[in-house]
Amino acid sequence: MELKITYLIAAIDRNRPVTDLKYLNILLDDNKQVPSTKVKAFIGDKDEIDVLKELHDKFLNYHFEYVHKMLCGFRKIDQKTVEIVYICTVNYFPGIHKSGDIYTLQDIQDENILLEEYYGEIFFKFGPSTFR
Repeated sequence: MELKITYLIAAIDRNRPVTDLKYLNILLDDNKQVPSTKVKAFIGDKDEIDVLKELHDKFLNYHFEYVHKMLCGFRKIDQKTVEIVYICTVNYFPGIHKSGDIYTLQDIQDENILLEEYYGEIFFKFGPSTFR
């Protein structure tokens, strides 16, 4: 069995109104996908928090302990893979990320970037309370 750890990273530009399409910024990897990695489940000395920390350290210039993270999803993808989804919100500033790119909702719309519907639902579900 494989375990997919997905890390939804939302960077908030608090200098903009909540209704602005540039208020919420989403970090995507170089393939314009949400950051994630797969590991063999229940084998080895790493747990999902260790893997999450590795993803965090790869993508963000924030200290792992400083950022509030929430478990926000769990699903079975197929017969061999389950996914655990975490979300974090950070304040946006230039240079926030080490790899990947930051996309505003306007960028995502303009560039026709397609995020999996499941992740959009999570951003929507946690958005009203988390992103203010």
